Amino acid sequence: MYKTDFRPVPLQEHIKIGTKLFNNQFQFVRNVQCPIRIQNDSEGLVYLSLETVLNGHSVLVFCPTKAWCEKLSGTISKEFFNIGRPPNGPEKDQALAQTRKELQSQLNGPKLKEVLGKS
Repeated sequence: MYKTDFRPVPLQEHIKIGTKLFNNQFQFVRNVQCPIRIQNDSEGLVYLSLETVLNGHSVLVFCPTKAWCEKLSGTISKEFFNIGRPPNGPEKDQALAQTRKELQSQLNGPKLKEVLGKS
């Protein structure tokens, strides 16, 4: 038998309960406070995913069912799109404008188009 915990990329596990974030040892890390309004994010999962992407990392979210995962991934992608697209008029929310700018700098438009074309 061979067993290893080797990972080519370090994995950080966190557990979110309400607005509190814990590490995988259930030690309190911080409270989650979203500085921008995200339409369909009552649980704060879209914001945590966004925060992780803006820090240059990938996100892996576990859900209890396949249907739940599909719904959540659709919600995250839709909200990322809404946050990242240019505003219709003058930007009133400076926190949203800054988040939009950071998100646009993280995402590679041509690569995203390539991925979408393959689906």
